[in-house]
Amino acid sequence: MKEIVTLQAGGFANFVGSHFWNFQGVPTYTPQLLSVDLQGSLGSMSSSGTVYNGGSSVPSSVMTWDIVEQLENDVQYWTDYSKAHYHPQSLYELSGPWIDAHKFDNYGIGRDSFSGGLHGEEMSDRLRFFIEESDHIQGFQFIVDDSGGKASRLLCIKDEKPYHCSAVYAATLDSVSMPFRMEPLGPSADSTYASGALTVNEVVQILSGQARQNMVAILDAAMPAPSLTGNQVEQTFLRNLQPLTPEVLEHVEDLQSVESMIVLGALGTGGQQASINEVKSMVHAAYEHAITRPIFSHLSVAQCPLPMPLPFPSIFRNRVGQHGELLGTPVIDSSSRGSFDVHSIPIAARLRSSSAVLPFLENRWGDLRKFGIARGGPGAELLRSWGFAKDESEDMGETLSKMIMELNPRTQTSSDSDLLLVSVTQTKKMDVSQHSKYSCEFCAKFAVKRKAVGIWGCKDCDKVKAGGAYTLNTAAAVTVRSTIRRLREQTEYTHTSHPLQLYIPVSKNRVLVLVLNSHVCCIDTV
Repeated sequence: MKEIVTLQAGGFANFVGSHFWNFQGVPTYTPQLLSVDLQGSLGSMSSSGTVYNGGSSVPSSVMTWDIVEQLENDVQYWTDYSKAHYHPQSLYELSGPWIDAHKFDNYGIGRDSFSGGLHGEEMSDRLRFFIEESDHIQGFQFIVDDSGGKASRLLCIKDEKPYHCSAVYAATLDSVSMPFRMEPLGPSADSTYASGALTVNEVVQILSGQARQNMVAILDAAMPAPSLTGNQVEQTFLRNLQPLTPEVLEHVEDLQSVESMIVLGALGTGGQQASINEVKSMVHAAYEHAITRPIFSHLSVAQCPLPMPLPFPSIFRNRVGQHGELLGTPVIDSSSRGSFDVHSIPIAARLRSSSAVLPFLENRWGDLRKFGIARGGPGAELLRSWGFAKDESEDMGETLSKMIMELNPRTQTSSDSDLLLVSVTQTKKMDVSQHSKYSCEFCAKFAVKRKAVGIWGCKDCDKVKAGGAYTLNTAAAVTVRSTIRRLREQTEYTHTSHPLQLYIPVSKNRVLVLVLNSHVCCIDTV
């Protein structure tokens, strides 16, 4: 199987990741992971990992009610309930004046911690280690702290308890990544247990490589998923999918929307696992009854439900049964149920590229324009303290406006009527590009700036090179270099696989998830 390397950055991201690795279910499993957090965030676990110097924080074989109950009421560190074994290269603690996690909450401090001392170099070396250890890497998974959305009506969770709310995101992440772990089947192979395997690249192409180049995807989940029995299951199935992405519109008619849906362990007649064909027929019927439907939807199905690992927080309401079925009468003993009571659940998850995410983008663009870009804006000084010059802030605003234009159908007919979007003239573009910083191909630092017309120099390594008059790499130069590289690869490596590519889709929910195509040349976060 092609590997995926994961990077977790931040306290809540590591809470999510700890649940995610528990879902993998193998006691000796060692994830290809780089976890970054503040010094002291590992609790009793050593930063050297647990592969060579002792077991994990939670015994994987012995799990008593007392341990689960203690975790239910008191979890300080994500390592308190982690059962995975971590490689010595996996756990990285940032040392410095950020002992208080609440102060480690903005881009500027994050940038300083990465560039200060040897932090950036050490993290890059650890990430490179896992890449080189992979036989055939298919992509990256980034989990980064951000803001959250809604959950299911059958869950009872509180946002102030990260042990509880992070479990919802981890379960959904495990589900949407299931197609990456499926074995692809041939045209004549039996698909009794699973169907719809995809690679990271294929998911990216589905969501962002269609008619429009959208980079932001919405994450939805139904946890647990409804049973396939009942008279109106076709009408209600899609409505059970709740967005985990905040600030999204409901019931949006988007003629260019595309989706990738995953259904695991759906229940059929008599509480038995529904067959692959039954699930496909039901989902197809659900789209037929939907008021709005996507232009394209890919479906991945697995007959195996999502197992609840021990420990798992008590987030299910008392109407959820042992196998995730909806009970006719609630269980009287308790108001919430955990992994001792619920052993597995059917789950449906969906990634969709839709204009429903417009409010999320517009709000951030509006805040940046009002507080950061506008003359005298209260956030302008903060952005400067983070190292953003005025032209760089305007670049961010232009990028967001382009993302909005890509999704907003009104801009296709009347761009003048939309006061939200910025109209950037060619002169402004040249002014912005000539004052921007670029990545140095010698030292990999963002320190290359324009010295004179066509002359560009790096402030870090003092290398000087020729470039365009107003931008380091002109379109013609990029085309020539690409052609030369392609011809060289065809000549020297006639038996190698596909050329290098880089794709970045973004899923905005409580965590930010980025997955990239294999063989990475560079990583550019928008």
